[in-house]
Amino acid sequence: SNVKISGELVSSILTNYNWFIYFWSPDLCCFKSKVFDCQKTITGDHVIMIHLYFAAKFIRNFIWTLIIFIIFILLIDFIELLRRFAESIDFIAVFFLALLKLPESVYQILPLIIIINSAWVFLSLARNSELIVVRAAGKSSASMLIAPATISLLIGVITVGFFNPIVASTSKRYEDVK
Repeated sequence: SNVKISGELVSSILTNYNWFIYFWSPDLCCFKSKVFDCQKTITGDHVIMIHLYFAAKFIRNFIWTLIIFIIFILLIDFIELLRRFAESIDFIAVFFLALLKLPESVYQILPLIIIINSAWVFLSLARNSELIVVRAAGKSSASMLIAPATISLLIGVITVGFFNPIVASTSKRYEDVK
């Protein structure tokens, strides 16, 4: 029974090729309607669609938060290095040093980025009354945390596994060049 329902869910997602466009629409209203239409048609697996919606919103907001912090960190490090090495090295070399220092700075503030992102996601969900709708559908508040917590865990694992060696090599290179 669950295999049949899961197959129907997958086929409904794959046959509707516009679901990715709905996901990236600015207000997400079309994707929301698809999620709750799926709830009416396929009982039992609508929870998966709600978790996918929360995860997609979390990832999208995480990317935007990360980009904003990367820009701020790069500007601050660049200005600080430009002030420190103004007479000794040229503009391009200072920018290269700021780029070498960027991964270490991002690595240090990644927990803050995740916390800000989580607050941003849940405030936007509360502002749009989406949390109320999910609660009215009979889902617990703790179940709404599954997707963002899983994505945060994956971001942490990816950071430690793949980003940590990059941070180590760029930090060493920064200290050698500096």
